[in-house]
Amino acid sequence: MTTLLVPVALDVLVVREPGAASDWADTALTRPTPPASGRVQQDLLPEPFSARSTARPAGAHLHWGLPDGLTRGVADDTGATTFPPVPDRWLVVRLSGAATPGPRAVEAWLLPYAGAIEPVRVDRALTGPTLPAPGPAPRSPLTALGHGDLGWAGYYDNVTHRFALHDELTGVTGPVAYLVVGWYTDPTRDPLHVTGETAYATRMEDLGWQVHEPNDEDEDQPVPDRSVYHAAAVSIGWPTPNWPGDGGLLGRETDYRPAPDQVALALGETLAEALAAVAAEPDDPTEAARMVEALLQGALADVTGGDGPARLDASLHQSRFGSAPAAAGNEYIWQPATGSGAAGGGSFVQVERTRPRVWHALEPTLVVTGGGRSPKHGADGRYSELGTLLCRLDGQTVRGFGVAGGDAGRGATVLPPTPLAGLLPQYGVPAVATDLLVELASIDPGSAPDLARSTATQPSPVAAARAAWWATFDPGVGDPTSAPPGAVVEGQLPSPVGVTPPSRPWNPLLLEWSGSYLPSPRGAHDWPLGEVDFELPATVTEPPAETGRTLRGRVMLSASAAALLDGTIDAEDAERDLLSGELVGIAEQLRRDVTGLVVDAPNATDTAQPPQPPRAPDFVALRAGYLRVDRARLVDGFGRFVEVLGPDVATPAPVTHGATLAVPGHPDLAALRPRFTAPARVLLRFADATGALRDADAGISPVCGYLVPSLVDRTLEFFDDKGSGYGRLRPDPETVTAWEEDPGRPATLGAPPSRFLPNPLLARFADRMLAADHALATARAGGHPAGGAQSALESLLRVLDTTRWTVDVTGRAGDEHLALLLGRPVAVVRAYLKVEVEDPRQPPENARTGVPVRLGTLSRSQDGLLAYCVGDDMDRLHIVDPAVALLAPGLPDESGVAGLPGADPITSPYVDTSGTFTVNPGVPVPLTLLMVPGSDVHITAGLVPQKGVGLLREWTAPALSRLSPALRYGPVLRDLETTRLPLPQDVRGSWHWHRRNAPGEWTSDSVVPTTPDALLPNEPSVTSEGWLQVALVADTEYYDAAVPVRVSCVRTVNGTTVGLGGQNGDGSHFLIPVPEAIELIGSGRFAFFVQEPGTARTAIRVIRPRTGRPYLRTVADDAAPNNLDSLPECNHVR
Repeated sequence: MTTLLVPVALDVLVVREPGAASDWADTALTRPTPPASGRVQQDLLPEPFSARSTARPAGAHLHWGLPDGLTRGVADDTGATTFPPVPDRWLVVRLSGAATPGPRAVEAWLLPYAGAIEPVRVDRALTGPTLPAPGPAPRSPLTALGHGDLGWAGYYDNVTHRFALHDELTGVTGPVAYLVVGWYTDPTRDPLHVTGETAYATRMEDLGWQVHEPNDEDEDQPVPDRSVYHAAAVSIGWPTPNWPGDGGLLGRETDYRPAPDQVALALGETLAEALAAVAAEPDDPTEAARMVEALLQGALADVTGGDGPARLDASLHQSRFGSAPAAAGNEYIWQPATGSGAAGGGSFVQVERTRPRVWHALEPTLVVTGGGRSPKHGADGRYSELGTLLCRLDGQTVRGFGVAGGDAGRGATVLPPTPLAGLLPQYGVPAVATDLLVELASIDPGSAPDLARSTATQPSPVAAARAAWWATFDPGVGDPTSAPPGAVVEGQLPSPVGVTPPSRPWNPLLLEWSGSYLPSPRGAHDWPLGEVDFELPATVTEPPAETGRTLRGRVMLSASAAALLDGTIDAEDAERDLLSGELVGIAEQLRRDVTGLVVDAPNATDTAQPPQPPRAPDFVALRAGYLRVDRARLVDGFGRFVEVLGPDVATPAPVTHGATLAVPGHPDLAALRPRFTAPARVLLRFADATGALRDADAGISPVCGYLVPSLVDRTLEFFDDKGSGYGRLRPDPETVTAWEEDPGRPATLGAPPSRFLPNPLLARFADRMLAADHALATARAGGHPAGGAQSALESLLRVLDTTRWTVDVTGRAGDEHLALLLGRPVAVVRAYLKVEVEDPRQPPENARTGVPVRLGTLSRSQDGLLAYCVGDDMDRLHIVDPAVALLAPGLPDESGVAGLPGADPITSPYVDTSGTFTVNPGVPVPLTLLMVPGSDVHITAGLVPQKGVGLLREWTAPALSRLSPALRYGPVLRDLETTRLPLPQDVRGSWHWHRRNAPGEWTSDSVVPTTPDALLPNEPSVTSEGWLQVALVADTEYYDAAVPVRVSCVRTVNGTTVGLGGQNGDGSHFLIPVPEAIELIGSGRFAFFVQEPGTARTAIRVIRPRTGRPYLRTVADDAAPNNLDSLPECNHVR
């Protein structure tokens, strides 16, 4: 049997003067009391700032950690996390007394049942006492979580007689040294209980362990099949820090607990923001902190591109939230029957539908600088270049540590001949324990065999050589696995992780804090909604103290701050003394929810829910205000603490705030922007264009129709969802705006648009705009001041034109349909918006809370929302941003000159210029959106992350392929026999000239393109006014009429296709870059294809992804999923 020796970290706190109970923080986790049935929540943690009931007694208090590899959980497919069992039996051995003349006194304790419900210790184990009864068996093996708290094993009081021991040191003289040895009593729970070298190597990699390179004589040693855990503490003085023979040096105990004035605190909404606040200088601009946060979040890639700043803002805002899967909902669907005789049969079947995830606000994160970060937990790999814990095999232990050319310093010479002979076999102590005890005597300066040679100011040579090894424990000083200069070592030195020189240990695990939540007087209404999140009020006044609420909490500290810095900045900065943790529990305290750990009854099911008390009178459903931290103290695993903030601290730690928490003029306040205290989401769903409240899908289109604005003649043309035109709104000198039917349709003077437009929502939109301008005409006729405003039609045209310039006209919004070039159509889309709060208490104030919402954004080029109407009345038009109304240029005059931006702001009462509207949670709000086809619309509520929803191509493509506006022209000279006009050559279709021969009578002439030839007409030309319109060739017809181009090879660079090659009809070759090929295919005049021998043509299509550049792909066929990948490389063109 081969044993792997795994080092563990050991702290020894020597208490020489017990002091008062108030000198020690209470850190013990109360043992849970299982209920008779179901589940309950029990607050097992002590209250913040509470003290132990008694002072810690005198003596040595030993507490050892667990290897990092045994504290990592593994999540399975269901989301459940399991932790590995930990060693359940430990032996503690003490060496004391003089080593000269020796032998040293040996004492031992056994902790036989570390995993028991009631752990015990066996004193004077070397005398062979019988093991006590184990007691009731626990439900499951002991893990690093203990009763379920992540920090359970880090506190001395939680693990006494498990991973901790108090040695009273009664009648003992120093120097003192300790050895701790642990193992599994059940071999099947040992992590190395695997079969084969491959499984062993995999397990070692999972655990993060590495074996020292064996000596030559050990090359054929078999694979270890068990693990033993060991730690040593050396050179401890008692009853005073110094001991005879230490030369006044080796017994000194360095106290790692920091002074209060060495500590600084930083608060941020995220860890990255808090670290940015730590790194920021007082005069740094906010943008610099934002870039540092983006660097730490890994979001700098979002900065590139035209939308970079907007995407970065949205990414950083989303990082302030956590998400969780929403509870699945059920609905019924019709499932047709199958098989013979199933015609017309079927049944309704209930199916489960996954709903969008919900978001909850993360609590602020605290970063502690100068808090005395300890490597005891989470830093096992600091002595390995691979970041692994250095382990050894049995037989590699140290047998001597002395001076080259002098005393070899063998440990066995200062020990009894059989130091552990009194241990009973039933203890199951591994045989390697004796070797580890010899190693302890070999590396302990207090066990040096030449202590008699020491002086009052100089230790003996062997003791000094052993102490010199401690200097290499600093990873930047030397190699701790090699003997220091002038020393000789027999065996392989252990990893410094498992060796502890004399010190006053300080391992801060906890920051206890108390503060005040100061709510804004008007709640969320005091905070304006900005581009992404809520912004600070224009004038911040600190709310009265009597309106505040006291908050208290415990922050579990970790080294995650330093881990986040690793790889982003210099290694020296990554090693800074940084600790961090979340101020968890703020939302629960504001809600007065029961907090604590969930305790199960023996028969409790996983679906059981702990009961909640009745809703408290001061329940907070939506928090908005400020946080002030009033007191804070750092607490370590032994209960020692440092007060760093509070009225009794002479020099309190400075507290800095991240960019989004800082409140100008109030350095002690942190801004808590409005957030629900329960998970929430904002849904924007495209809905049935008929107005029914059902979601759109592949078979249900949300498109009500299309609008085509014309700035030249100031008209707005209306089309149905199939692309057929019905008429337009045009300026009228009498009624301000009038309805005019499309050319070729019979006129019905005075009829509203709703008489013609087939979609009721599109018709209502046109009717309400017409009604608004008729009311404006009445106001003007009566001399009312409101008559001076712009018309609804003019305002809408200016809004559409101004906002349209912020939308990408060549990217994913698309330009393959000529209708987008001829008339820039606007899709009228039906949707509804709903704010949902998944609060189990269902507070009524949520339903009464008006949540501000912003639709669309000017900062995203793919956001194609131009304007929208809220509700079904459509009396007012909402714009995307107030800047649109302020800066919209005027419409072109008769000479074609448009007004300057900002010269004539939009003031029409038809336009809501606020840029936001309010929604009550739980109430769906119908929306009518005016969007660029193929674009997105972004929803900003501040309370949850910004999201974007895009229009499906199949909803708009068929209509856009045939939609063609009628353009008013005239007068023009026209031949009586043939209407000949200049026509664009790139537009494929049939052109027509619509004109009136008499009122109410339409005539349509086919248009013949003009030629360069000088042709004299047979009859005199006449002047004519009318409308020019093209009947576009359908996409399929267009493609079939395009010039076919066969691609037979490709040019690739690093696996990416960058060019298409082939052979021309004259035998020459071509190589067209992919961007040019995309343009040629998009024009519709060329049809690129691939044709494998014996197969039909496979078309090459342009794919326009949601993000990124367009690319080419072939339709899947029998040859390959993508023929471009299978084509040979083009070698004929260089």
